[in-house]
Amino acid sequence: MVQWDITYLASTIKGQFYYLYMFEDIYSRKIVGYEVHGQKCDELGVTASLSRPRVSNDNPYSEALFRTLKYRPQWPRSGFKSLIEAREWVEVFVIWYNNEHKHSKLNFVSPGKRHAMQDKDILSRRQQVLEEARARNPKRWSNGIRNCEAIGEVMLNPDKEPEPETDVRNVA
Repeated sequence: MVQWDITYLASTIKGQFYYLYMFEDIYSRKIVGYEVHGQKCDELGVTASLSRPRVSNDNPYSEALFRTLKYRPQWPRSGFKSLIEAREWVEVFVIWYNNEHKHSKLNFVSPGKRHAMQDKDILSRRQQVLEEARARNPKRWSNGIRNCEAIGEVMLNPDKEPEPETDVRNVA
């Protein structure tokens, strides 16, 4: 399942923004498409929702992705000088994120490797290496090794488990 979202990229001109349209595969967290534009929302007649972080209707996957983007050490805190500079910066970020970034929710496998269905093999090899290291030095690994299981199915809005029914007749 692919989901998309938009975030603002500040420019060096006060009040001027560029808009990053990001398409993310939820299963792998891989960025599968992106574009940076000046005023594309207006041209398409799209009204921004102006939602706030941590509000229930925000998409947690895209919010996490945008946080990773904006907290990179290379993020230009004073804004982008031009649309071309913003596009170039995002392109470098996408390559890094998809291929080098070890995603914590994927048990530290890159989104690109998960997308290519290589995560199970990587995590299996990692588990073997960690178990061998633990066998050589068990005191160092007293709490066991890191979780090396591939994550399972991912859903944008998982169904909540029903609340257990309470028999009010037996409540004291």
